[in-house]
Amino acid sequence: MAFRSHIAANRGDAAAQYEVGERYANGNGVAQDMAEAAKWFERSANQGLAAAQYRLAAQYEKGRGVKQDDRLAREWYEKAAAAGSSYAQGNLARLYDQGLGVGKDADKAAELAAASIAAGEADFIRDMKDGAK
Repeated sequence: MAFRSHIAANRGDAAAQYEVGERYANGNGVAQDMAEAAKWFERSANQGLAAAQYRLAAQYEKGRGVKQDDRLAREWYEKAAAAGSSYAQGNLARLYDQGLGVGKDADKAAELAAASIAAGEADFIRDMKDGAK
């Protein structure tokens, strides 16, 4: 892999690390490898990049490239939400609603859902409805 973002990623650039993770997750210029994507997302996430925190949380939630772990998914969604990811707020609302990786808390779920909707993210509501079927 000889693209510029990889060089910057190896130097510790969080945005470049996220981009490398995206390339591995999507198979863009490299063979798709979700485990490798998770490694790069974690490097970026540990530097506070909300998008990387969100992507890493989603991988833990679904067990893609990492062992499925609702507790770690919740922890990374919380970090992403605190860093401003409204979609992470929505996913975190679902975890609280369903008691995944955390005790069920309808009030907290509603609070997070309202915050996510206020920020313009409502896709998680469809996901919650689909999960309830």
